[in-house]
Amino acid sequence: MNRRINRYCLLIRILAHDDTDTLEDVLHTLGRAAHRAERRISDVAKTQDGDCLAEIIAEETMLVEDLIGCAFVAAQTYIARIISRVIWLHQRVARDGHVLKTTCAKKPAIIHGFNNLITKTKYSEIELIDAFANYFKHHEEWPKWDNATGQSERTIRVIRSVGASEDSSDNCRKGLTALGIDPVFHVFTMVEILSKWLSNLADAYKQELNRLVNHDVSHDKNGNT
Repeated sequence: MNRRINRYCLLIRILAHDDTDTLEDVLHTLGRAAHRAERRISDVAKTQDGDCLAEIIAEETMLVEDLIGCAFVAAQTYIARIISRVIWLHQRVARDGHVLKTTCAKKPAIIHGFNNLITKTKYSEIELIDAFANYFKHHEEWPKWDNATGQSERTIRVIRSVGASEDSSDNCRKGLTALGIDPVFHVFTMVEILSKWLSNLADAYKQELNRLVNHDVSHDKNGNT
């Protein structure tokens, strides 16, 4: 029994391992780059005019959008790692004959729970990050939004809930704003959302594993009396 308790403690430590420091470094770099692009827009507006001004602003605005999109994709890789850990945890505990119920170990349930809902939507912060990452990676492959099906349609439904539209050139920025992150330089604070989600998720699984251990201890005692 002690061996099982120690093993469960180890499993939770692995699930709860917070390695967001590397991601934070990446997001800091992307945020600084986006901030420089925004400064260039401001500077050129003071020195250029006409078609040249419009062209430069359009190019720099697109660069900012791309950098925010890269930030969403970087965050999505972190989300994917946590999902893999949860699935692994379920598999390990199943070897002892237990079925964990904190989540069903499916991505939709894992990313919907244990974090805040976006204001005036039914989607969570983690769902929004994941959706905007998918948008950035795949939107150029999509059909007209109203004709989309499957995963594309689900992604569109999420990003539309915060104002994204098919003809907009700043959808990723809208996603960032919906997360409460403004200015774009502060994109690194996305890490706080991810860390809190992981902490809540790990705490919930820890409580369930503690209940399993207590149940097994009680069962063993009753069996020995």
